[in-house]
Amino acid sequence: MEGAETMKVAVSDLVANPYRKILKYPIRREKVDHLKSSIGDTGFWDNILARKVGDEYQIAYGHHRLTALRELDIKEVDIPVKDLDDSIMIKIMANENMEEWESNTSVINETILTVKEYLARSRGIAVGEPEILKFLGSSWKQETVRNALATIKDDDKSIDREAVEVFPSPFHAQTFRREPKKLPQRSEDRHQRTNNPKGNICGGPLGQTRSKGRVFL
Repeated sequence: MEGAETMKVAVSDLVANPYRKILKYPIRREKVDHLKSSIGDTGFWDNILARKVGDEYQIAYGHHRLTALRELDIKEVDIPVKDLDDSIMIKIMANENMEEWESNTSVINETILTVKEYLARSRGIAVGEPEILKFLGSSWKQETVRNALATIKDDDKSIDREAVEVFPSPFHAQTFRREPKKLPQRSEDRHQRTNNPKGNICGGPLGQTRSKGRVFL
């Protein structure tokens, strides 16, 4: 890898990309098991890229491989180590997420939120769709970024973000997010609010009850 130095690194010194939210999108068990079998058959190839920060090596990608190495109790590996700034760490993480979790709404939303927060913090300006798309590059679709930003924005309103993210695909989540805005107001609800602005249970003057449009004294 251009600009990288291959180094022997203790597996115990390898840590996750600081921008990868492990609790939001954990390691896939089936992929780790597959990698363990592959490493057992052919050995470990340097499919992890890291940067040195203090006494640790933060990996840019290869989190499933790191888990496999730990479970196989491998002590040291030869990996490329390169001087990577935060923006590159985020871009690599974002592209890895797109490849691994493209259909997972929650992961995509977390990725866009991470990019948005980083750009706002580093540039000190409001960040929107154009800035995020330019930062991420051509592998990210405009619609993907737009839907994620809409869901993040909805989280501050009446639509719960977690309710949107349980859907199996971004398409289903987008449909759900739009539906509450389309629900027609029931005619009886409109009638009741118009004739009963203070919310009296009786729906009319004190001592009266309403039944199917008729009033009884």
